[in-house]
Formats: sequence, C-alpha cells, structure tokens
Amino acid sequence: MSRGGTDSPCRRILVVAPSYPVYTGNAGDRQLVETLRILSRRHDVALFAFRNDGREEAEGALRDSGIDLTGESDLSVGDLLWRRPFDVVMFEFWHSAWWNMAIVHERQPWASTVVHTRDVHFARSEAARQLGVMQPANREEQKARELETYAGVDGLVVHTCEDRDLLREESVVTPIMVVPLLYRTSVRADRLRDREVLFVGGFKHRPNVDGLLWFVSEAWPRVLATVPDAKLTVVGGASPPEVVALADQPGIRLMGRVPDTAPFLDAAMVSIAPLRYGAGMKGKVVEAMAAGVPVVTTSFGIQGLGARHGSEVLIGSTAEELAAHTISTLSSPDGYRELGLMGQRLIEATCSESMVAARLDDVMRSLPGSAGPSAGALTLRRAVQRGRRLAARAVRRLRRSLGGARI
Repeated sequence: MSRGGTDSPCRRILVVAPSYPVYTGNAGDRQLVETLRILSRRHDVALFAFRNDGREEAEGALRDSGIDLTGESDLSVGDLLWRRPFDVVMFEFWHSAWWNMAIVHERQPWASTVVHTRDVHFARSEAARQLGVMQPANREEQKARELETYAGVDGLVVHTCEDRDLLREESVVTPIMVVPLLYRTSVRADRLRDREVLFVGGFKHRPNVDGLLWFVSEAWPRVLATVPDAKLTVVGGASPPEVVALADQPGIRLMGRVPDTAPFLDAAMVSIAPLRYGAGMKGKVVEAMAAGVPVVTTSFGIQGLGARHGSEVLIGSTAEELAAHTISTLSSPDGYRELGLMGQRLIEATCSESMVAARLDDVMRSLPGSAGPSAGALTLRRAVQRGRRLAARAVRRLRRSLGGARI
C-alpha cells in the first residue's frame, strides 16, 4: 500500500513499546495513540509491545487506522524483524532501544532508528534527588546508558525545547525534533460552577504522587481556611496507599481512573498541577488549558509551553503561592475566565493536530532513505553512530575529571 505523498514517501515503520497504549490511561499513552494514527495516514505502521497489557483497548482505539498490532505473546521482536522488512524502527522510551538496538542492527541494518522519549529520564531523576524525595539507584550508570542510547540512533523525538536544549548541553549531537503533545480544544460553557478544584494524574508517575501530597499537606488547609466550601476532586488510577488515605481529608474526593476526564474539567473552577519536579510536556496541564479551565501550576508544569504567569496560567513556586492562586480563582471565577481563554489559544497555537502532524512529517523526512541502501552507506551510517557514542563517552569522562563542569 502506498500512502505517502511525493514529498514524504511511504515508510514501513515499526513502533516498539513496553506495552499497548491505553488512550484513557495516561497522557503518554494517549499521545502514542495519536502519533500512531497520524503516522498511519502516510505510512505503513506496525506496533510491537513487550507486555500484553491493554491490547484489547489499543485494538479498539486503532481499529480504523490500519495498524498491525503484534506482541511478545505472538512472537519476539527479533522474529518479527526476520519476517518483515521495515524502513524505520521507532522506540518508545530509551530503555526499549537500549535492550533491542543490537538486534535491529543485526537483522535489518538498513532501518533508521528513532527514540521517542516522553521526557529526559535522568533529568527527572536528578530533580527528584535534589528535592530529597528519591535516591535513584545506579543514577550515573543509568544516565550514561540513556545518553549512549540517544547518541546511537538516527533521530530523537522530544516534547519540549527544554529537553532538546538539555540533551545538547550533554553533547548529544543526534538530530533532535521537538514534537508537542496533541490536544484538541473544546468550548467551555459559561455557567455557574461549584468551588471545585481538580487534580488529574496517573499515580504510577511519582511526580504526581509527590505533587498531590505536597499540595494537600501544605496548600489545601490554607485554601479551606479562606474558602471553606471548596472541594478537591482527584482523578487518576493506580493510587498508592498514601493517596488513598487522602479521602479522609476535608473536602477531598478520589475518583480513581475514569473513562473520560471531560465532565470533570467542565465541572472544575480551576485545575492544579503542583509539580515539584519532572521533565517533558505535562498532559494534565495541556488538557486543562485546551478545555479552557484556569490552571494553577509550577514552573515544572509549563515546560514546553512558554506560558506566562497571569496571562495564560498562574504559576507559583511555594505552597503559599499555589494556595493564594487557587483561592483567587475560586473567589473570582469571572475574573479568571479570560485566563482560561488565553490558555486555550496558546494550546491551539502550540499543540494542534496540524502542528503535530507537520512535525512528525519532518521527523520522517529527516531520516536516511528507505530499506536497502548500499553496503557502503550502511557502513558509513553505523560509523557515524559509533562515533557519536564514543564522543559522548569521552565528554562524560572529561566532565567527571573536571568535577562535572560544562564544557
């Protein structure tokens, strides 16, 4: 089947992911589904997952896209590479590439390789360590592996300019494309609402656990002292015991995982994202802004958006500031309607479907040619990748000898 246009030839793309994406599961899964749908319009796409979780839901979400779904329960990724030729292998997360890059090079050496990383993992781990909420094991070793993986592929896809710039500072010279999250805006009804605060976030992601616990402990009592009828609705699955225990706190209700966040966004006066660490673009923030809901967050919450305090969002760095911003929106909802509208316009300009589709098209065009290049071209490509990895290792060794200084 030939789907590509003259300026973007049809590619045979294999996407390798840890598990099948569940559209209603988390922002990362949602974006993977959107990415697969867009790619399938111009390319022949297959999805391989190592775990069978969510296969039925993924099949439903992708049924009309013509995407082949294959998993470890069917055959191994190595067997799949024996059976079918691909032009591009795109890995979801760096560790998927780390463990499987060699078999791609062995069985389909002509295939271009891409890592799609939702955030820069070592940056998130380092921020957590500095905050004192995590002491990641083998942190330096994991960082070295992540950077070496990025250096050994033909392309990287990140969601924010901040992540791109950070990788450049770490001497990653692999081509990096910034592809924002895709969210569609919706009309927000102009009506009276209860004084409801909304938190959305899956709790397998530790920054969400930390942020919510911090807000409830340090900011929520201040909110209730001024707005005693305020309610905090928490939406998100995989709640650990410390989050479950929040249901006993005044004004808090836990909804768990829900099939659709739209009714909760429509009901809320304000959405909060009290993140103290993290990396990448935050789905919870983009989703709320796309729905026209005023957002209170931190500098971590607006990464990749260029949002300005008081214009498109309200930004605080302390629990006191977050509480004050939340109280302001609850006390004067009419005064913050324009904030929600301005946030929505920012998302329309930054995270539209046409923008994401154009960026993904740029990614495919930037990669080396289709399957079957000459032996000389293959040798040159692998030599370039090996040179990048060796250069990255040399820079890291030099930095360690200089006490971690930038060079």
